[in-house]
This record gives sequence, C-alpha cells and structure tokens, in this order.
Amino acid sequence: MALVGVGRWGRHLLQELNQQAEIGWCVHTGSTEAAEFLAANYPPLPRTTDYQTVLNDPSIEAIVLATPTNTHFALARQALATKKHL
Repeated sequence: MALVGVGRWGRHLLQELNQQAEIGWCVHTGSTEAAEFLAANYPPLPRTTDYQTVLNDPSIEAIVLATPTNTHFALARQALATKKHL
C-alpha cells in the first residue's frame, strides 16, 4: 500500500495504517516539514515526491489519498488507470 499525502490527515492515517499494513511508499510534496517528519518518525519507510513511482511499482496494490480534496479526482483517476485499489 502507498500513502499519498503526509499533511495533517496523512500523519494520522500513517500512524494507523503502519500498524495494520505494509506501507510500501509515502508520497509527499517535498516540503522540508514532511521530509523531517518522516525521517524522525518513520525512518525505514520508503518515501518519494514522485507519484509516478508509486503508480509504476507493481508491488503496490492499493493507494490511500490524504491530499487536498481538489486533487483527489486527478490522483484517483491515475491510480485506477494503473489498476490500483483506492
């Protein structure tokens, strides 16, 4: 599974998802704050700022979107086009 978005909601989801599933990728915008949060709290989790990396990874079966709602349609459409669960 991959988590896209490591803002306020993404951080809450990451805490829960990390206890229940294997997180293959965390995708963030590249902000220093998000990178520092992941490094400090989830150092072993793979992270990227490139959504295509997640879409192209055959080991990722599902994507959780934790981004602003105005981005959901475009991100969801791309995920579904690559046969990922959403």
